[in-house]
Amino acid sequence: MPDYPYPIRLRGPWECEPVARWIGGADGSTVYETDHLPPAGRVRVPGEWSEALGPGFRGRVRFRRRFHAPTGLEAHERLMLVIEGIDPSGDVQLNGRHLGRVESMEETKTFDVTGLVAANNELVIEVEFTGHDADPVLGRTPDHPTRVGGSGDQPTTGGDQPTTGGRLGEVRL
Repeated sequence: MPDYPYPIRLRGPWECEPVARWIGGADGSTVYETDHLPPAGRVRVPGEWSEALGPGFRGRVRFRRRFHAPTGLEAHERLMLVIEGIDPSGDVQLNGRHLGRVESMEETKTFDVTGLVAANNELVIEVEFTGHDADPVLGRTPDHPTRVGGSGDQPTTGGDQPTTGGRLGEVRL
């Protein structure tokens, strides 16, 4: 009898597609621009979008991973999708069905996907990162607050290291 749970890690490659760029107005307004976006790329998960889009990108990005159904599941077994955090938060879909939201890198979220997995599957996680002190979309301060400073207008944390966004923790079945 096999040991359970047997994890299937969905490490990569993941497609990383920018959907909109966040631009903060001088008056504090938020504008999402869909023109002049960087090209889509590929990333490994756990990881972040900076390897594909550059560390200065702020906005909304769609991570996409295709996978085949696990084999050998018995009728009584449950299939769970586990996501170990998203920075700052993101929505999760499997095969076009919204599963829920992960609210931070500190939150591990488990979704029961028994019955939702087909022979071929598409997992989509849409992440939004503004790199701004107050996130106007989420209406809260991000878990890793940033400030404008350092070199140019790149957000930074305490020192001069740029804050990167769009981080995904381990994703597994």
